[in-house]
Amino acid sequence: MRRKKLLVFFMAICMVVVAFAGSAYAEPAPTAPPTSEPSPTSEPVPADPPAPDPAPTPTPAPENDPSVSVQAVGCSNSSCTGKDPQANGCGADSYTTKRRYDTVGGAVTLELRYSFACNAYWARLTTNTASSIYRRAYIREYDRNHTYLRGYAKTIGNGASGTFSGWTKMIGYHGARDVRACWRLTYGPGRDPYGSTYCTAFD
Repeated sequence: MRRKKLLVFFMAICMVVVAFAGSAYAEPAPTAPPTSEPSPTSEPVPADPPAPDPAPTPTPAPENDPSVSVQAVGCSNSSCTGKDPQANGCGADSYTTKRRYDTVGGAVTLELRYSFACNAYWARLTTNTASSIYRRAYIREYDRNHTYLRGYAKTIGNGASGTFSGWTKMIGYHGARDVRACWRLTYGPGRDPYGSTYCTAFD
């Protein structure tokens, strides 16, 4: 009987030891997963590119100022006297200061022309004739008492009917003098003029 009690006691101790060992080697309980995802790292936002430089304000083109010549002129003032206006670039900014119309042997337009860039005058004549009439244009310079001083002439026409135009040489501007344009009929180049003289007003 006593041996049986010892055996039961020994078995009880063994069961306690086994139970204690099992609890010591039990696997740890799994860790619960996080409830939320970690916030992603934000990438840096690139800076805006620098604003481009403002476009330059265009300079307005000049107005039709007679002092602005389309081409370089070849003379000015007294150095233009006796020279051709077209050959010296004086026609680029020229304009008519005085004009007259006649119907003698056909239609005639006489103009006193002036260039601001060259500061010079000349006469221009345009005629439409149905005959072999020539016309001679003049540019004339006078003192303030209107005494004739000098001038240049140009014969216009070719002995046939048609429209013809031409101009004289120039006279440089002189502040103490007056100029005007005139014309007369003639029989041709080198021939004496005849009839009345037709002139613009003085300028």
